[in-house]
Amino acid sequence: MTDHDSAAHVAAHPEAHPAFDQFVATIAALRAPDGCPWDREQTHSSIAHNMIEEAYEAVDAIEAADVAHLRECCCRWCCKARLPPMRASSRSTTCAPT
Repeated sequence: MTDHDSAAHVAAHPEAHPAFDQFVATIAALRAPDGCPWDREQTHSSIAHNMIEEAYEAVDAIEAADVAHLRECCCRWCCKARLPPMRASSRSTTCAPT
């Protein structure tokens, strides 16, 4: 491993991730005051029962070597992890609770 590959180097030199930025923007829009009522109502407690099902689905994807499905599972986890409703800061993937 070179210094260029180190975690410190990667953290100090972030790359652009437009797809992830779009994902964060979509979640922010869904949870905005004029967004989706269902999304705004969700809490960690309200979605807790889904997490076990999501974990089994992720394990199935891993065992099947289905990278696309695993990405989908991880994306849903990220979305759920962003509860309670968040607001996106301008031009950033960093969100803070509202």
